[in-house]
Amino acid sequence: MHWCVREGYAWAEDIFQCEEEGALQNANPEKVSARAKKRGSSQLGTLGAGNHYCEIQVVDKIFDQSAASAMNLTPDQIVIMVHSGSRGLGHQIATDSILTIDSDTACTDTTSVPNRELSCTRIQSEAGQSYLQAMACAGNFAWANRTYLHHLIRQAFAQVFTTTPDDLDMHLVYDVSHNIAKVEQHTVDGYPRTLLVHRKGATRSFPPFHPAVPVRQCSRSLRSAAPTHVCVLLVFLPRLRMHVLHSSQVAYQSVGQPVLVGGSMGTNSFVMVGTDTAMAETFGTTCHGAGRAVSRHSSHSLVHHDELVQRLQGQGVTVCTACPKALVEEAPEVYKDVSEVVQVCHDAGLSKLVARTRPLVVIKG
Repeated sequence: MHWCVREGYAWAEDIFQCEEEGALQNANPEKVSARAKKRGSSQLGTLGAGNHYCEIQVVDKIFDQSAASAMNLTPDQIVIMVHSGSRGLGHQIATDSILTIDSDTACTDTTSVPNRELSCTRIQSEAGQSYLQAMACAGNFAWANRTYLHHLIRQAFAQVFTTTPDDLDMHLVYDVSHNIAKVEQHTVDGYPRTLLVHRKGATRSFPPFHPAVPVRQCSRSLRSAAPTHVCVLLVFLPRLRMHVLHSSQVAYQSVGQPVLVGGSMGTNSFVMVGTDTAMAETFGTTCHGAGRAVSRHSSHSLVHHDELVQRLQGQGVTVCTACPKALVEEAPEVYKDVSEVVQVCHDAGLSKLVARTRPLVVIKG
């Protein structure tokens, strides 16, 4: 993400609104194959297929006024949510690492698994450390990819409203990872421990006053460090003027880390915050989305593309996709009820509801 700032694709302040400030320090590009780098080189600033998306949404309900105020969220504001990752670079890193682990005789003492994609090795082994360093590169590429997408979004809004990104005042609210393993400090049985926390289909949910929650406040002077400006993970547009979900007077220490839970085209998405309960019960982790109820293969026999598009249009949702056949794999009915999932997480104290959004425009890769 720091590269994006240097190249003018991000405001300097965006770094402080990003998990790990947009850079995992243990990244080692020497652990990334030439094939992985080649796959990623042409994919910077792309959404990708599957459940990745860019959505224009509207805030339609506030659950926690205090936390919503910290993010400058109010009803009827327009927000943008982006879901994308490390693209082919990350996929190739996983493929390369599985092959390495499968062929490494030092890994033969690990538990046998029913699927080769579940191949494992010890964290402190050479293969384990190489994988963590390569995976950190994938995480950094994902932050750069989303940041460049934000830049493209900001430029598009500026063009539509015939103004500049700076005048639109579009800020990053928060950028948080999922499907990643990270070394973190947690308390186990009353003692501090250094752990590798693997969040698959889950996301970080750190509480108020945690040192990893942003404390730096936005300022115009920080923004001036970048020659051009960037869009955001979430933005809003009240009265045809772009405002921000993170203002120049706000940091998240008092409310907790923002948690973004995406829906599925025709369903709601949610903004939540992290909690102390999550730190105690789930190593600072909560849901990332609803999760699939129907496999991608089975979805084709349940949903027809044309009917899905017409139904979404009837709900006021416009869908654009580069792969119409794959659209049915992301139909709302092939996922669990996201409202029920976030309510369970809220009731369990793993994350706290702040706001609900509904989609207006959905762009799929």
